[in-house]
Amino acid sequence: SAGSDQTGVGAIAQLRKYDGSGVFGQTLDPPFQPMFKPIIEFTSAFGGLRLFAAGAPESAQATTAELYKLGVEGIFEFEESFDGVMGSGDVVFGDLNGDGYVDVLYSGARQLGVPIVRVYLNSAGLGIDENSLENLGVYPNPVIGRLTIESQVPIELVEVYNMLGQKVISVSGVVDSVNFEGLSPNMYLVHIKSEDGNTTVKKVIKQ
Repeated sequence: SAGSDQTGVGAIAQLRKYDGSGVFGQTLDPPFQPMFKPIIEFTSAFGGLRLFAAGAPESAQATTAELYKLGVEGIFEFEESFDGVMGSGDVVFGDLNGDGYVDVLYSGARQLGVPIVRVYLNSAGLGIDENSLENLGVYPNPVIGRLTIESQVPIELVEVYNMLGQKVISVSGVVDSVNFEGLSPNMYLVHIKSEDGNTTVKKVIKQ
């Protein structure tokens, strides 16, 4: 969370860790500065957790917008910067141009209340890491019904996301296949986590 403090003069930024029992306890160091009029959004659309943070930093004269990636040590690391924005805006992650990569669209205001809308097309496939798990195969692709997952290491969790970053399927336990029959024809990101904690993301087309 970020925004004005109780005095309305200063800004704050906090990141709290969920302990699994309904309590957000441990306070972590947020990757971004304290900001006024922030826009904060988490997403798994890129494959792995990202944090989008935008607003007007307390110590700066201009707005900012940045994307952070959750690293292996559980710390968010800077990944990409965009044109600054603040206010009661919004951010959307999805495949906006049909190339199979997740893009970024956001709106809000510059300082002095000037409206701004920005679209960033992800031509390089930002964040889509398909090689974290070795000797992993998914087929058929494109898929009509059931997608088979082959791995030398047991798979314990599979989550399927649409190109808006919405989770549409989650299967846990010992997973060797996922049923795509109920999904609309489109491209999906399949997040696969092995028993030893390694993860990967596969792009799958549903026919």
